[in-house]
Amino acid sequence: LRDTYDIFCLIIFWSQRKISNLPRYCTHSYYTVEYIRLYMQEGFAIHFFRREYGTFRLYSGNDGTTEKQLGRALELYLKHLNEDGLAVFALCPILLIIGILRCTADCLHRASINTVGTAFGVAYLVYMIVFHLLANLPLDQPLYFGVHVRFWMQAHIIAFGMLGIGLSWALRQAGSSARALAPVATLVLVASQVGVHYSAMDQSSNQYVKQYGAMHLEMMPRNAILIVKGDVITNSIRYLQRCEGMRPDVQHLDQSMMTYEWFKKKQARHFKHIKFPNKIYNPYKEEGYSMKTFLETNALSPKRPTFLCGGWYHDEIATHLGGGTPGFKTWPVGPCDRIRPDSQHLSLDQWVQEAGSMTPNYDPPSADKYPDGTWERVTLTDYWSARHKLPYSLLMYAIEHQDDQGALNQSAQMFDTLIEIHPNPPDYFYKNAGIAYGRVRSPVSGQRPNHCNMIHNFARFLLSTLELPSQTAEILKIVRDYVQHAKKVHDTAGAADCDAEVLTDAKRANALYKDALKVVPPSLILPGSQGAVEERLDQGELTGRGKEGN
Repeated sequence: LRDTYDIFCLIIFWSQRKISNLPRYCTHSYYTVEYIRLYMQEGFAIHFFRREYGTFRLYSGNDGTTEKQLGRALELYLKHLNEDGLAVFALCPILLIIGILRCTADCLHRASINTVGTAFGVAYLVYMIVFHLLANLPLDQPLYFGVHVRFWMQAHIIAFGMLGIGLSWALRQAGSSARALAPVATLVLVASQVGVHYSAMDQSSNQYVKQYGAMHLEMMPRNAILIVKGDVITNSIRYLQRCEGMRPDVQHLDQSMMTYEWFKKKQARHFKHIKFPNKIYNPYKEEGYSMKTFLETNALSPKRPTFLCGGWYHDEIATHLGGGTPGFKTWPVGPCDRIRPDSQHLSLDQWVQEAGSMTPNYDPPSADKYPDGTWERVTLTDYWSARHKLPYSLLMYAIEHQDDQGALNQSAQMFDTLIEIHPNPPDYFYKNAGIAYGRVRSPVSGQRPNHCNMIHNFARFLLSTLELPSQTAEILKIVRDYVQHAKKVHDTAGAADCDAEVLTDAKRANALYKDALKVVPPSLILPGSQGAVEERLDQGELTGRGKEGN
């Protein structure tokens, strides 16, 4: 097989198109170093076998699964192998099998074991069977599937090496003239990978995860306590603090790390101003403590304002009651939430002022370059969620406080800004903006009346939403009523109360849902006049009081 050397080596390079930007490593990550040292051999064994997840498992969540995991994972692997194979799509599995058989035949022909070939073969089979059988990430979720895919790079090294052997054999069977094309074919394949994937794989200017971490740290008050959940936020902040020395005054705690037995023993000394009430964050263990107890111990001092980023690891209040931690309330400010005791009252002006001083400063990545399944896409989603969280929370605050007009005015203005700066606003931006304008009484801004802004946002919601007509019935009826009202005004030679852009979008939405109201129950049909529509809004009948985005 000596004549396959060139093609073997080059195919390996061809396969590894994703290893294009090796990360910088920091040698001062306390968590990693201390974890390995915890119990010496025992600690290493726990880490190596991933016993905290379940031996050799990748995922500890409740929706991880092993049912039919092997077959589905192998199917996805072969599909991915074909895609990475680029120029020989359908031939990849065939050439792979040929390569494996040729290596096996070579060992049998020599009547001796080829140590290197056997090691590669066994490693590949173990990887394919054992890894895919136990790697229990939910493969139907893009982010987790993206994590799973990254483990295929190791297998690809061997697979594409075998492919090279298989391709060499196929060319040799085709004759000496075809065999001479092997070096040319290899160079063409490598060049094709570079040409097709260079733009997507060029990460030389990718600073998004670093900037995402900085977005959370930069605006924090001095000596703040930052409680977080999630891989990308935890690791980006940890990198900035440990490796670049950014904001060492901020005490950064990862909630999932706090649930491990080793955490307090090995990490508590790094948190000089934090007291851990017991051995482990787990309210159901005798030696554990709850988040309520932790906050009562650490979050009551005004000198150490406490923030939550990424949500609670565990809700100690029942979900149907709103979730959260007893005795404390979260106030959205910037990309995080300020944690305050229930007894601490905050005026609307104080809340808005604090939130304004912590507006996220981040230039999000392009959704076209970073699809679902990439960490950059996670930062993009989190950024826009953070920008939406404050106006949405103000809207909910207003509804809970008898249509507080100050909160509604602030919410409507923020929604206007958010929709203006977002490159492709999701449908619920328009829906929530329409609700805010439907409730506010005093003029918000500009020359357009509030009810016209409501109609405009509801029309754009209908034009962009994927919700079923039965789920958008009341909004659709509002827009349809306005179109009919505008037609009556036009027929009587009257002046339209809304500008041409509003009427155009309302007509487009009305035409799109032309037959939708045939399935609307009579109980949802609204009175026909615009005044009645606004009255229904003021009475809280069209508020969408569910979770964010509904």
